[in-house]
Amino acid sequence: MHDLPPGMGRNLRSVWTIPTQAFSESHYATFPTKLPEICISAGTSERGCCPECGAPFERVVGLGEPQREWQARSGGNRNGGYEGNATKDYLSAGAEDASEVKRRTLESMRERL
Repeated sequence: MHDLPPGMGRNLRSVWTIPTQAFSESHYATFPTKLPEICISAGTSERGCCPECGAPFERVVGLGEPQREWQARSGGNRNGGYEGNATKDYLSAGAEDASEVKRRTLESMRERL
């Protein structure tokens, strides 16, 4: 077995332990900043974004391009951004009660006699 250079450890395994992180804004799908850091680091060489020349990432899609159909369906604006209003009042936003969804799901999985 080869010795690894200093600072180089084994690859991450199937389960990652990432502590939760508070988010002061209203949003239903937040995640700790450590999560994308790990993913970006795993897919980026130490020389930069391009492992051969070290060139940084270059945006391919320019602003002001026509809105695509899938962007419109997902709430995107003309520039591909999102202009929706996040809310923590899930009931008024039309969200279902998670406990009720779980109960219905488990009930549907029950073996019928």
